[in-house]
Amino acid sequence: ELDAINPDIIYMEEAANPRNPHTQRLLVRLQGVVYSWAIVHGADCEYIRPSCWRSLVGIKGKGKCRKDLKVAAIELVKNILDITVNDDVAESILIGLAAIKKYNPE
Repeated sequence: ELDAINPDIIYMEEAANPRNPHTQRLLVRLQGVVYSWAIVHGADCEYIRPSCWRSLVGIKGKGKCRKDLKVAAIELVKNILDITVNDDVAESILIGLAAIKKYNPE
């Protein structure tokens, strides 16, 4: 819950163009809700493309299907943090790590 965490910055994956327009509308609306919360609470809101965050954390996406990319995200989180999570949580963690790398390159 955003109110409990009260972040200074929120990173979200840029809404891709899925083949399902209904899903696209839901994702964009959700982004709008989060963006509105950020404005009201003085937080920054940034968007990052899937190819960008994957590249920053070392997932090579060229030629891989979506399912394989999700498995790669789960495996990477397991290797880095030694935790087992689902694909949504893994991707969220990796988006956070990508944001850190983007602003604090090694």
